[in-house]
Amino acid sequence: MEKKWTVIPVDVSTKFQSMGDPAFRLHFRLNRATFEALMEVIANYMEGKILFQRGRMPELDLMLMKSIWILATPDSFRSVAVTFGTYPSTVHRHYTRFIATLCDLAPRFIKWPDADERRTIANAFHTHSGFPGIVGFLIDILQSKT
Repeated sequence: MEKKWTVIPVDVSTKFQSMGDPAFRLHFRLNRATFEALMEVIANYMEGKILFQRGRMPELDLMLMKSIWILATPDSFRSVAVTFGTYPSTVHRHYTRFIATLCDLAPRFIKWPDADERRTIANAFHTHSGFPGIVGFLIDILQSKT
């Protein structure tokens, strides 16, 4: 007997896209404003590379949600497919495209200081906090503005 994947219909638009910020943050490990900013950056990048058509934004929204869900939880592609009412292969394809895009965009957001800058930053951080050898840290820019 041949086994086939059965898609369980899920109304994702009401389940995740209309979710309030506290619940959204719980599931995706980032607030809605950060998600929207990330989606805009990725949409602009993919549109520029002709990997995505702007009129198909809801698909990008879901692609990001599926991919971030995998990064934010210990779920498998199979489990995420059930959660989002799709196929594991679709989740995998979206995830690999999302990760490849993040890798392409990384140099735009992640900068490593040169030796002089590292010394200056480490000294300033040590003076300010008492922690030696710190040359950088990550913050949620949107979260820090509130």
